[in-house]
Amino acid sequence: MLLRKRFKISYVCILVLICWSIYYLFLSIPTVKHISSLLNKPPPRLFIAANLYNNEAIVEHWASQVFKVASWAGPDRVYISIYENGSTDNTKALLQEFDDQLAAANISHTIVLDPSPKNFGERRIPLLAKRRNQALLPLYEQLQHHTTYDKILFLNDIWFDWSDAVELIESGKDSIDDQDSDNYDAVCSMDFFGQYYDEFATRESGGGWLGSGNYPYFQDKTSRDLLRRQMLVPVYSCWGGMIVFNAAPFLMTDPTTHDPLVAFRSLWPDNPRPRLEASECCLIHSDIRDMNFTRIFINPKIKVGYDHFHYWYANYILPLWQLVLTWTNTPIAMSEEEKVLWNQRLATVGTLNPGDSICLWRPGNYD
Repeated sequence: MLLRKRFKISYVCILVLICWSIYYLFLSIPTVKHISSLLNKPPPRLFIAANLYNNEAIVEHWASQVFKVASWAGPDRVYISIYENGSTDNTKALLQEFDDQLAAANISHTIVLDPSPKNFGERRIPLLAKRRNQALLPLYEQLQHHTTYDKILFLNDIWFDWSDAVELIESGKDSIDDQDSDNYDAVCSMDFFGQYYDEFATRESGGGWLGSGNYPYFQDKTSRDLLRRQMLVPVYSCWGGMIVFNAAPFLMTDPTTHDPLVAFRSLWPDNPRPRLEASECCLIHSDIRDMNFTRIFINPKIKVGYDHFHYWYANYILPLWQLVLTWTNTPIAMSEEEKVLWNQRLATVGTLNPGDSICLWRPGNYD
C-alpha cells in the first residue's frame, strides 16, 4: 500500500512538470508592460553595451533580442556597442551578420571584432574592466557630438527575452500613476547557472556578502520580505547578467581633460596575483555611490541564464523549488572560521577606502 502511494505521488509530480513544460514551450507568450506608452512618454534614450567571447551557441538568439530592444526604444533613440575579442568559434561571423542587420535598419552601432588572441595568462579582473570600458567608448564619442543617453543597458553573454530587458529598464513603474522616469541609478536582473550566479559582484544593502546562492538569497530580513513580494530589493551592488544604469554619472567628465569621471577598474591592476580580489562590477557601484548615485536595486522578477536550459529552469522550475527552499535554506554570509581567515588575509593588503573594502571577495574564492 505504501509503495502504491509513493508511485501516485511520483506520477503527480511528473504530471505537474510535464504540464509546466508544455505551458512554457507552447502557451507562454512574453508580454511587456508598455508603460511608456501608457504614460504617453517615449522610451528612454538607450545606450546598449556588451562584451562577447566565444558565444556561437547563443549569439544568434542574443542578437535577435537586442534588435527587438532597439526597435522598442526606436532606431533614432538607441546606440548599440559590442566589443568582441579573441573568439575562436563562429562568433565573429555571426556578429558581422548582426552588424549588417543593424546597418540596414539604420540603427546606430559600433561592433568591434578584435582579432587579438585571448591571453589566458592575464589577470581576469583588470582585463574585464578594460574590455567593459572599451564597450563604452562610443558613449563618449557620442557625447563629443552633444548626443546623450538616459540609460545604459549592459548585457553579458546571457540567454534572455527582449521583454526581460524592457521590463528591467522600466523597473519601478508598476502603475501609470508613477510619473518618475528616473527612479533608480542602477537595477539588475538575477542570473542563474543552477543557483544564483553573480555573487561575486553582489552585496546586500548593508554592504555584506550575499547570504546564499539559493533562495531566499539575502541574510537581511527586509530584503527577503521584498523578494517574496517580488518588489525591487535595495542592494549595495549587483550585476546579474543584465544591468541598467542611470547614464548621468557615466556622462560626467573632467572639465580640463574631458576624461570620464567614472569607469570600470580593478584593485592593484599591476599585481598579477593579489592577495584578495574585487569585481569590477562591484567597484563601479562604489564609485557611482561616491558621486551620490545610490539608488541601486535587484529586480527579482527578471531572471536570465547562460543558455536556454538555465533560462527555462530559472523562470519555470526554480519558482517551484523555491517553495521548498523557503523552509529549508537560511542564508548566512560567513561562518566563524571564515571570519578568522578573512581578517588574516585582509591584514595583508593594507588600508583601503570603505567602498573598495566592501567589494573584496571572501577567501577561498576567485584566488
